[in-house]
Amino acid sequence: MPEKIKVGIVGVSGYTGRELLRILKYHPNVQIFEVFGSQSRGVFLSNLHPMLNLKFDLEVKDFFSESHNADVYFVCVPHGKAQDVVSLLYREGKRVIDLSADYRLKEASVYENTYGVKHNHKDLLQVAVYGMPEIFKANIRNAAIVANPGCLARATLLSLYPLLDSGLIKNKDCVVVDAKTGVSGAGMSLRDDLHFPHMNENLKPYAPLHHRHVPEIIQEISNFAGFSINLMFVPHLVAIDRGILVSTYFTTSEEISNEKLFEIYSNFYSDSPFVKVIYRNLPEIKNVRATNYVQIGFETSNNSGVVFVALDNLTSGASANAVHNMNIMFDFKETSGLEEMSPLYP
Repeated sequence: MPEKIKVGIVGVSGYTGRELLRILKYHPNVQIFEVFGSQSRGVFLSNLHPMLNLKFDLEVKDFFSESHNADVYFVCVPHGKAQDVVSLLYREGKRVIDLSADYRLKEASVYENTYGVKHNHKDLLQVAVYGMPEIFKANIRNAAIVANPGCLARATLLSLYPLLDSGLIKNKDCVVVDAKTGVSGAGMSLRDDLHFPHMNENLKPYAPLHHRHVPEIIQEISNFAGFSINLMFVPHLVAIDRGILVSTYFTTSEEISNEKLFEIYSNFYSDSPFVKVIYRNLPEIKNVRATNYVQIGFETSNNSGVVFVALDNLTSGASANAVHNMNIMFDFKETSGLEEMSPLYP
């Protein structure tokens, strides 16, 4: 493997593209080689993202009118638009990490019903590997296409995997997930309900029980555990820039304790360098802000429990997790370029 690989970013104008630049400019094994964007083509990165103080400058090019000469590509364009980009790169023999939803769901009909978009490359849905490093490290290592998880799906699944693995929740059990996320999770597109006068000092539920990440969560629960649960998933939009806090409520047939859950989660994530299971305190968004770290904590009473997961939707929920996947794909140190990231506090 070469000392440095060449990286391309498709969709460099948005939040996740910008975060990738911020992370990768310090990565010891990476050269950011080419960048693409439809709205920003012809603009140089120094003008597009002056806050990054990049030590190099690249012109943003149009993806479909240029050749593609990098080793791996991060695709950061919206669902529906990413599928053609990923397909073209795959057929050119490139390795791809897709941050959209286009290759997460294995059934084309489920994708089309969930996102209201026809899938034009159904043959690649089974090629793509779900990019959860804590679970699918071996599959990610050899993958041609990695489908980066949705941010809310990632936080929810991290709360559920140890419960499923330990048998504390079983087939058809009811689990309630209360998720709160910052406004950047909606992306950079302008919407009336995201304007400052509406969102400032506001908190509101959205898409309760019908959020687009629910089919993704259900699919991955079934893939992992071999059964389904009765999932009630209610996300809320919070007037903060970034961050996710998920609270997962469950009951079980046996009495449980904080000590027992700490043991279960610590053992399950013992080989996951970015998952921090805490005991004395409870997770907070500011403890992980702008990093790839995830905090997990819990509270119990008799046979009931709540698991709390905090992560940053733009980093662990998107761009930094994508870099984590890249490290695994190219056999770099798993934490390379990521372990130095400290939370922005306050």
